[in-house]
Amino acid sequence: TKNITSAGVYKLRADPTKGGTWQGDVGDILKNKGTILELVTPSQNMGETAMDAIVLPPVLNIQITGYSYCNAKDIEQIAEAIQAYGNCGLVFDSNLAEWQITPVYLNTPTTFGHSIDATDFTLINGVKYLIARDSAGQSSSSTGYRLISEAFLKARCRGAMYITGIRATPVITPPIAPTPLPTPSTAPFLVDMSVGQTSL
Repeated sequence: TKNITSAGVYKLRADPTKGGTWQGDVGDILKNKGTILELVTPSQNMGETAMDAIVLPPVLNIQITGYSYCNAKDIEQIAEAIQAYGNCGLVFDSNLAEWQITPVYLNTPTTFGHSIDATDFTLINGVKYLIARDSAGQSSSSTGYRLISEAFLKARCRGAMYITGIRATPVITPPIAPTPLPTPSTAPFLVDMSVGQTSL
């Protein structure tokens, strides 16, 4: 899922007057309408206004075949989903003071909701972490990776959804018209030529 743009689902969300999306909305959009590659419609380093201004191409060729939910507070269930399917989308309530490369629960009032995709898990000094991808450069690393600890997950995660399959349809591009041949010269041939001769 790391190569799929978030622009598709963001533009097609149920209520464009509000920021963000809820997981059911995202799942239904990906299943019924689809999305495209990040390469086609970049969405990194964008805020609300820039994302809303994106113009989608006429064809969205990547759709999911299904999605399912797991317990948003259970890091083991989420790790199992990642192991089986390679992904698990997580929705958090947090604030900018907490939301760093490795978010830390401060028990301060939440100011935003945000969704990211967990793609791996690890153990660091005996602490369980999920490795998640987020928008690059927004209080995160240059590549957008975050480490989500089990403690932060239990305190702030309110939804976990994993994609069970993806179907990509090749985009058929119209054939390129052949370049017309140059108009033949009207200059007459004055002599017969043989192999190896030039006009010089």
